[in-house]
Amino acid sequence: MSRFHAVQSGLAVWLALAGAAAAQTPGWAQLPGSPAGTSPRNDDIHFVSYTHGWAARATDGLYRTTNSGATFQKVLAASIPYPGTNLVAHFRSIGFASATRGWAGNLGPGSYDAAVTDTNILYETFDGGLTWSRVEAIQSSGIAGLCALQVLDAQHIFGGGRVRGPAHFLKSTDGGASWSVTDLTAVGVLGGIMDVHFHDPLNGFLIGMSTNTYAVNCASPYFGRIVRTTDGGATWQPVADTPVSCSYFWKLAWPSTSVGYATLQQNAAHNTVIFYKTTDGGATWASNGIPLAAIGAPSFFLQGIGFVNELEGWMGGSSSVAAPLNFIRTTNGGVTWQAVGYDNTQSINKIRFLDDGFGYASGRKLHVYRVPLAITAQPAGQSLLPGATAQFAVTAQGLGTLGYQWRFNGAALPGRTNSWLAITNAQPANVGGYDVVVSDVSGAVTSSVASLTVAWPLQEDFQAYTNPVVVTTPGVTNGWRIVFDAASGPVDFAATFGFDYATVTNPAPIPPAPNSTAGPSRGLRLTVNKDGTAAIAAVNLYPANAVFNGDFALKCDLWLNWGSGSVGTEHALFGILHSGALTNRPGVSPSDGVFFALSADGGVSAISTTLRDYAVFQGRPGQTPLLLTTNNTAFGPLPPLGPQFDGSDAGMTNRFPPRVIAGWGTTPAGSAGLQWLRVEVRRRGQRLTWALNDTPVAQFNNPSSFTNGTVMIGYLDQFSSIGDSRSFAVVDNLRVEPLPPLELTLLSPRREGDDFVFAFLTEPFTPHAVEWTTNLAAPVWNVWTNLIGTGAVEPVAVPLDGADERYLRVRRL
Repeated sequence: MSRFHAVQSGLAVWLALAGAAAAQTPGWAQLPGSPAGTSPRNDDIHFVSYTHGWAARATDGLYRTTNSGATFQKVLAASIPYPGTNLVAHFRSIGFASATRGWAGNLGPGSYDAAVTDTNILYETFDGGLTWSRVEAIQSSGIAGLCALQVLDAQHIFGGGRVRGPAHFLKSTDGGASWSVTDLTAVGVLGGIMDVHFHDPLNGFLIGMSTNTYAVNCASPYFGRIVRTTDGGATWQPVADTPVSCSYFWKLAWPSTSVGYATLQQNAAHNTVIFYKTTDGGATWASNGIPLAAIGAPSFFLQGIGFVNELEGWMGGSSSVAAPLNFIRTTNGGVTWQAVGYDNTQSINKIRFLDDGFGYASGRKLHVYRVPLAITAQPAGQSLLPGATAQFAVTAQGLGTLGYQWRFNGAALPGRTNSWLAITNAQPANVGGYDVVVSDVSGAVTSSVASLTVAWPLQEDFQAYTNPVVVTTPGVTNGWRIVFDAASGPVDFAATFGFDYATVTNPAPIPPAPNSTAGPSRGLRLTVNKDGTAAIAAVNLYPANAVFNGDFALKCDLWLNWGSGSVGTEHALFGILHSGALTNRPGVSPSDGVFFALSADGGVSAISTTLRDYAVFQGRPGQTPLLLTTNNTAFGPLPPLGPQFDGSDAGMTNRFPPRVIAGWGTTPAGSAGLQWLRVEVRRRGQRLTWALNDTPVAQFNNPSSFTNGTVMIGYLDQFSSIGDSRSFAVVDNLRVEPLPPLELTLLSPRREGDDFVFAFLTEPFTPHAVEWTTNLAAPVWNVWTNLIGTGAVEPVAVPLDGADERYLRVRRL
């Protein structure tokens, strides 16, 4: 059997096939739909699944649930249980083979309940208990009543009764089509039967009292007895007799085929509670006494018993003792007991377990043993930057497989049914309250509301400018520090804040920017070298008084305009880790930070030593910027989109194929102009990534001495000829996004069939490897799959291939 562990270390998560999620502890609670009132007692209860169960409630009737006990429906009244009579039954036992086929036993007249007049002892149903009919075949057998039923499987059903006698054993080996009844009083085996249990069709036990006749008020002695069969009930042998007078064995509990327990009901005054235990499969039994003083109860009338495993179990039965003293628990196989009762745990008669996480008990009320549905860790509110990923998670417990439905402002989010919720590329439209409805077979609970807020530390969409503001002189204005440098001549730049780019028609209309919402098409227009003096020139804009530390991403929408036949090639600039005091352009000293230059027309030589169409520069104190190429820089782990950072590179031509501009011509292959570009410069630790339209252009470790600073946008004409008036850059939706801590978090790790399934949030532009090994002491890691992160949650399913032990890990490379 495969098991799983998850261990997180650094940038890797290791998964071992060794254990699932932390164990959840079941506990007892009253079923919410328990039939009204506290009398008569619920004598028996039986579930065939987590949802479908039935209860036998004495002279009240039979009840059915299909929702794990949230509600119970009375399906047969004990008074007038079948038409044409005015009889009263006492439903004492119940058992089902499936959700449709079942049986119920009647105590019968002449026992301790004088109200009973119905002589029909066994009822059966074929429709889940909605309708019932008498089992006529046993009426002539002499059986007086049934106190116990066990449905071993679909074919084998066993019964016994009744309390105080006579003792009859009931059996079917064909699914209830026919029945045999054995009178065990007549053959000197038992005088009364209270419970039955078979391990298999041949080996079973009955408990009750010896052949001494029951006497009211102990007028004459009678004693408890346990008998055993190894031939399916053809013969029986006593294996335990109690010397305690005026007592009989009441109920059995078998947590395994080796270990069994039986309660002794004492009908005379006593100061010790007695149960019997076997550890050899029922061959021998030992008496165990619990002094009332050890429980702290004034009295204890012992009846019901149940064990979820060989060590942990419960006993009850007392009707007059208040909680917690009427229901006791052991965790060491009966050596010691503690009082654990609660409201309505009086009169517990029958305790059964469907599995080690689900049990049920009948008494004054109906009770269930399960992991209670509850949220143990609420989703936490978050405040993020637009474009970041919000991750909400809930930790919950319950019975079986839990269901999850996330909601946004109270409305269900279609398809969001995991224990986690990821909102990728969070935007203002995602702001609001998120909660999750967690459900199991018992019902549903709703988490607290976690609020999501989305805000930028630096955000500029230029919508505040109702009229364009044109700046042509360096200085601090509109929240920006503007610096300029030219090889010669006067200051020659223009920065137009609030530029209505919808007015541009030459060479093509400019549509709204990709990240724009409804509103005017306003941005920042940048130009240089447009006066009468031809000179190399550049303008840099830095947000005033802003320094960005840690991990972050500079993002914007960029349009590079140019005219066919334009003189010279011009570049947009963007950078990070700057001082904000220098004009950074090729050939000018000093320089700082790391910055990038992108041409509009792809007109730079592929072998230039000073500039490229897609240029990467390292600022250097006291020196000019260094053009980074594959000759002087190790790029990766993702390779450059084009090795020459030129428009002729295959990566560039594939990413930016030629486009026909109506009335103008065709753009050169590999040129990025005349279209909106989503620009991103991402800093994660030492790793820097420049991406266009979510495609990495260059990735490398920061080679400079600059580790913090401000961001920069700008414009460059590195050619001295006067620029074409149609050549300019438009920047819109400029923002800086802090990046959340770099963590690998497993989401919903679980086994599904023959696969181990999990998900994890990927880091954009980052290679990830899912690897496996069978030995952690000397691991040889094998790659299951490699993937490039997109910032989205990536699901993974790894076949287990029948392995008993296998370790998995996820690494960011």
